[in-house]
Formats: sequence, C-alpha cells, structure tokens
Amino acid sequence: MSFSLYVRPALAGGLLAVAIVGLAHAAQPATVKIENFSFGPKVLTVVKGTTVTWTNADPTPHTVTSDKGLFDSDALGGEESFSWTFKEVGTFAYICTQHANMAGTVTVTDK
Repeated sequence: MSFSLYVRPALAGGLLAVAIVGLAHAAQPATVKIENFSFGPKVLTVVKGTTVTWTNADPTPHTVTSDKGLFDSDALGGEESFSWTFKEVGTFAYICTQHANMAGTVTVTDK
C-alpha cells in the first residue's frame, strides 16, 4: 500500500510538528562558567533530566558542592569540568567549599 503524493507532505508535516513540540520540553544540556571567583549564571533554571556542566575558567581550583550533599566535584583545576544530571524537581543550592562567597542555585522544573 502506498500513499499519494498529496498525503505524504501532510503526514511529514504532522510528524515534524510533533517532533518540534516534543523538543520544546526535552532536557537540553546547560553550562555554568566558573570565572573571577563566581558562578555564571549564578541562578539557573532547567527542566528535569538536564545535565549541567560547570567549567572552571580560573587558574585557582574551585569546587561545585551541593549544600544537601547530592554532588561534590572535588577541586577543579583550570579548564576542568564537572557534570551533574538533575533528576528531581526542586531548587538546589551549591557552593565552592574553598571560597565561601561563591554560591549558586539550580532550579529544576517539570517543563
């Protein structure tokens, strides 16, 4: 059984529209840059399932440490990275344990 040429574009267009809607809610990777003794962005909002990667652009070592003990990068040297996938909805604060003034949050939503 084959489709007519008229049906194929309509079917393809319908599938494409569904794929685009589905991607709007899909978890996309996110990045945080550690630079000048700060996290940037300091506040990040992502959807559940997102992997966040922190990269240290400072020559000084820093950590990415959850205040609830969920994750801890250990010391990251210059240009080293740490990634964490957020699987639960909520707000997650983190700090650099070596520099008390460095702090950030990741808020995780369902959509």
